[in-house]
Amino acid sequence: MGEWVQALAPEELRATVNRVRYNSPHPGKILRSIRFEDPRTIPEAAEQLGVERTELERVLDGEAPITTALALSMESAWNTRADLWLDLQTDHDLAQARRSQERAAA
Repeated sequence: MGEWVQALAPEELRATVNRVRYNSPHPGKILRSIRFEDPRTIPEAAEQLGVERTELERVLDGEAPITTALALSMESAWNTRADLWLDLQTDHDLAQARRSQERAAA
């Protein structure tokens, strides 16, 4: 396995999450910043996760959600917690819905 597959230290991930939670960015963008600084590693990761490269790229670009199936694949392949990624996706979705409601009410 490539070095990029190594599990993150919980404190590193927690610090990253705490820094970005206010803006609730798409969790795929968080994943990209943590694990995919070199885009050449994406095809290997997609294969490891059992998804198409384009599907993973859509998640990393914030164009598609981290699904339960993908979160479970990440948990299995990378020794990370599926619920963490699903919580981040929920936070992002809620922030988006709140912004939509505020715009509609204005």
